[in-house]
Amino acid sequence: MKTLFVISLPRSLSTLVYHVARLSLSLSEPTWTTDGEIMNIDRYIQNNGKRDDNGIKYTRLEKEPGLFKRLSDFLGQVTAPQGFIYKDVVHPFVVSHWLKTGDFNVLKIKRPLPDVAYAMMAKQWFYPAAAADENENIEDAVIQGLIMAEDAIDRVPGETLDYDILVQDENSVTRALERLYPGENVLPMGFIDDEFRQESKPVLERRKTDLYKRIEENIYIQKNRYIQYQGE
Repeated sequence: MKTLFVISLPRSLSTLVYHVARLSLSLSEPTWTTDGEIMNIDRYIQNNGKRDDNGIKYTRLEKEPGLFKRLSDFLGQVTAPQGFIYKDVVHPFVVSHWLKTGDFNVLKIKRPLPDVAYAMMAKQWFYPAAAADENENIEDAVIQGLIMAEDAIDRVPGETLDYDILVQDENSVTRALERLYPGENVLPMGFIDDEFRQESKPVLERRKTDLYKRIEENIYIQKNRYIQYQGE
């Protein structure tokens, strides 16, 4: 069975989807990292130090071409084309570029950008700022990095799971996997229970807050600038 990559922005239920897909298809996971994150050295079993985002993340070809190539080479050297499942949320530019040249199935999760930015800044996970152009404002830099990352992921061929549908319909994962693996036996895996609903409700309620609306407006402004820049 062809190997599967799960890719998304951070804080998009990617770990849940990864394990649901792994069990549904009986795919193998790499045992030397957690949750299939082969590009995140903070998760490697041989990392005996701090696991607080010390690893390099959000590398762009335009900013660091040498490192970008070496990271791409690494992907080609550690991945198996058959029978495995991997996940990435920390190197969207490298992984998206590399996947377009490979022969892997891809499952993407698309969560609203304000959700992602809100959740990441609440945890002080600022690493998307590494992809941004010069910007002294950390919130603007994080948002700029996320906008570019979303665009890179959107360009990769594959099946896309809508986050808002995912949290309401667990069978959306099964349907996406059936489209990726026609003819294969995809075992439905339930994950929506009372605990899941209770945890999801306050997350969705954030969208009503003033802070969320301010982040949403900032993203709207920066996204329009990005689209205009891309069109020049």
